[in-house]
Amino acid sequence: MEIKAVGILSANTVGTGLAEICLKNGCQVRIYDNFKDSLNVAMAKIRWSMRQEGKEELLANIEGVQDLSRFKGADIIIETLAQDLESRRMFFSKLKEFMDPGCIVAAYCAVQPLRELMACADLPKERTMGFNFVRPVRSNALVELVRLDSTRDDYLDSALNLLRKLGKTPVLVK
Repeated sequence: MEIKAVGILSANTVGTGLAEICLKNGCQVRIYDNFKDSLNVAMAKIRWSMRQEGKEELLANIEGVQDLSRFKGADIIIETLAQDLESRRMFFSKLKEFMDPGCIVAAYCAVQPLRELMACADLPKERTMGFNFVRPVRSNALVELVRLDSTRDDYLDSALNLLRKLGKTPVLVK
């Protein structure tokens, strides 16, 4: 499966940088944050960057959202939340309702081990993996891709292909 539509859960520094990279590489992007000000700042940074590079036409392919239902149709949802386990579990339980059957979930795994999150979040185990983008996201090519025992090869391959399309160097870890 080729990943074309990307949902990003959190307009923090990592999420904003990732949204910009995805946008520049031809993806449809929806970036979510439950804080309107954070979302507005992220969108302003992305608009500024696109204008500086003369790529304003790409702005039609990004949308800032505050409703998780807007992730419907995403090929992958990438979580960049750096919050406690309970907050992350809550987001994923809400998000699950709006995920399409083939949607991949890439959970942020630099804060807590991915296994801890999987133990308390009801995510589709065969489509779930971890991403750890090395900062700064815009300029550092390294990404850890954490595979769970339950992650299917076809979903893993799709995620690896997306990371390479974004100019990243994925390092597969288990």
